[in-house]
Amino acid sequence: MSGPLAFLVLAHDDPAMLRRLCERLSPHPTYVHIDAKAQDMGADILADMPHVTVASHRHAIDWAGYAMVEATLDLLELARKDGLARHTLLISGHCYPIRPVADLAGMLAGMQGEDVIQMVRVGPDSVLRGLVGRHWRQRPFLSHRTRARHRFAARADDLARRIRNRIARSIGRRFEDEVAFDLYHGASWWALSAETVATVLDAHAADPQLGQALRTGFAPDELFFQTMIAAGPRAGHQHGPDEDKGGDNIYDAPLVLVRKGNARWMRDDAETRKAIASTDRFFARKIASRDAGLLDWIDRERLRIAA
Repeated sequence: MSGPLAFLVLAHDDPAMLRRLCERLSPHPTYVHIDAKAQDMGADILADMPHVTVASHRHAIDWAGYAMVEATLDLLELARKDGLARHTLLISGHCYPIRPVADLAGMLAGMQGEDVIQMVRVGPDSVLRGLVGRHWRQRPFLSHRTRARHRFAARADDLARRIRNRIARSIGRRFEDEVAFDLYHGASWWALSAETVATVLDAHAADPQLGQALRTGFAPDELFFQTMIAAGPRAGHQHGPDEDKGGDNIYDAPLVLVRKGNARWMRDDAETRKAIASTDRFFARKIASRDAGLLDWIDRERLRIAA
């Protein structure tokens, strides 16, 4: 086992923010996936950070698409090759610690073999059924290179997918016929024990049924890991919210502060600072490098880092 804590980071833009985040995660092993569409971001931007490993294979990440799951699985495999940490925590490149990482490591140290993850059973009457109630298409029909070069073609591609997905709304989908599991939903961001990571990776390799079905689901990153854990021998070792709040589940992440409104971006204002100062969560999202004043305030007031 490599140590008490490791991080997985899914990044798609803002290299300055990604560097600042990785600096705050040091010295813990940090595994980074950079979206293949981010042509201006390569592994070289983190080459001087010995605790950071950048995935060589880059997936093109589409909003609410299955590639998020694929990228996360790749990072977990990278981490396993180095020897799994006691806990592995998934965040995005626009997350930022709002409590010392040492405090997080200390909390998790008392939870050996336990996971921190939101897991809500998707019941027959849950509004969450709509997320898997039809065959969605999130990935563009055209390649990302073609879309970048031809704006009109990209717009036509978007229109074609909207029409296709609108038609799919009227076609019922019984997910139970495709997978042998009860579905569980939760926020994408979690901390999993080494035992759970190994169990999920091995189960997926042995039977990729759930992943194949979720390729045409909406936001499978909010379903895949929760469902795999609930269906396996590690079920019952989880701590986190389990109340079904429907579409508001994403605001109930156990480790990450997610604010409502304004596309969930954090802005440097009194309300944001108050929310960060009063929460017991360890990370906030979404924050960008353009809000340097907020980041500096977090460093000084929350992380106790001298200017």
